[in-house]
Amino acid sequence: MFDQIKIDHYLQQNLEHGAALISQAFNQKQLQIFFEECQTLKFSRPEIVSDVRQKFTRFAFQKTDVPKNIPAITKLRQDIETWVQSSKNFAQLRDWQAYDTVIQKYSHDGELGAHLDLKRHPGVIVICSISGACVFAILHSKKGPVKFALQPQPGDILLLRAPGLSGDPNLDDRPPHWVSGNIHESDPFRISVTFRHNLKPAQPIRAFSYDHPQRSNDV
Repeated sequence: MFDQIKIDHYLQQNLEHGAALISQAFNQKQLQIFFEECQTLKFSRPEIVSDVRQKFTRFAFQKTDVPKNIPAITKLRQDIETWVQSSKNFAQLRDWQAYDTVIQKYSHDGELGAHLDLKRHPGVIVICSISGACVFAILHSKKGPVKFALQPQPGDILLLRAPGLSGDPNLDDRPPHWVSGNIHESDPFRISVTFRHNLKPAQPIRAFSYDHPQRSNDV
């Protein structure tokens, strides 16, 4: 799917700045199929156990427990994994797996507050925009100010820097970031599909749970 997108160019941007945006990676037909598959899933609100604002709903699963009614998103997960592993300049990504898939839905007043992603998700985090749009702000620190902001649109892919991308396993260069709710007036929701590696897939994440395929509407 991504043969024409040279990932190393964007990984270098990601390494230098903390995030990189790839515009129009998907066409309208692909987006419609992804969107329709997302509608078959039962989203739920995350459990709040910290001061990070989490105003969205989500559906999450691991690569070992994939819902049967989302074949296009399953194929997308496989294509993303192959694409990341194809990097010629970042050998540390050759074993990267799209182990976790997290589908999030934001309303216009939604938000994901300033935070750092977990160290267990190394290399790069890949965020695909399916519908709607947002402000994705990279911060100087979790308390701000804004370093720069991107506005991923439907069809865009955002790469977020994760531990180990630099090749130094001791360097913690995770970028603090904040995500707005949906800013597209014509779309009621923003839907994103995030893929990330997981070094500890069997170890629970505090206040985070995976959805079993039986929670999808047609199973």
